Amino acid sequence: MCALTLAATTTAILAGCGPATSTTAPAVAATESSATSPTVGSAQAGPGSAPTTVGESAMAHVDYCAGQTTPFTGEAADVFGADNVMTAYCDMVTMTLDDSTFVNSLLPYEPNRQVADFSFVKKYMTATLAESWDTAVAQALGGDKDAIATVSTLTFYNVRFPEEGLNVPKDTASVLNKSFNPAVTEVDRSQADGEPRLYMTFDVSATILLQKPDGTPAFLPVSKTIHYNLLPDGNADIPWRIDGFTGDYRFSPVTDAMPEVVSGS
Repeated sequence: MCALTLAATTTAILAGCGPATSTTAPAVAATESSATSPTVGSAQAGPGSAPTTVGESAMAHVDYCAGQTTPFTGEAADVFGADNVMTAYCDMVTMTLDDSTFVNSLLPYEPNRQVADFSFVKKYMTATLAESWDTAVAQALGGDKDAIATVSTLTFYNVRFPEEGLNVPKDTASVLNKSFNPAVTEVDRSQADGEPRLYMTFDVSATILLQKPDGTPAFLPVSKTIHYNLLPDGNADIPWRIDGFTGDYRFSPVTDAMPEVVSGS
């Protein structure tokens, strides 16, 4: 039916990047439209072997780590501790699915958004990254396409198809079937301060509810690969802080078919 514009590709980076080659995010304003075919991402390997899907909206928090019993192994587990890496994974999955990527207040189109509208994610960030985040948001709201790509890597906002009259409905739960894959972990020793970071990569996906001009629904499947650089904080509530991130996001064609809502697994 339609897909969002995938414009010029740029690297989306804030603060430190990881030890691997940085992936890229399309420089796409979430307010544009086109018929560009999206790319399809691959699943990541890590604890477990299959993606986990829940049929919850972004309004509710879910215990995404229920049943995640396979411990992390490898260098990251040796350096930071397997239990600590699992805590980081569970926290980052929850943050990514419920508190950053799919936030109901940001998904509908709103032309007068303010920097403060995006400040909720800063509690998960180091002070340095939080400052860079405010700068990137201000630039994105000013129309800078690289900054739009950076902000959209972490949180989707102003999703619409103006030519087709498709919009995310306001004041409603608008996300179905949030899913995540097992993570790949590494140790990043490249930062100038000499402190090792936990470099974590995983995929997430969901379906965003859209509304046609006549009020009937349509559905937009989306997916994202996210890479986080994490520092242990020692805070009981937020034991890991994001010190940098990269990623790419993909929008599949809009469909009229109601997806099967999958219950928690």
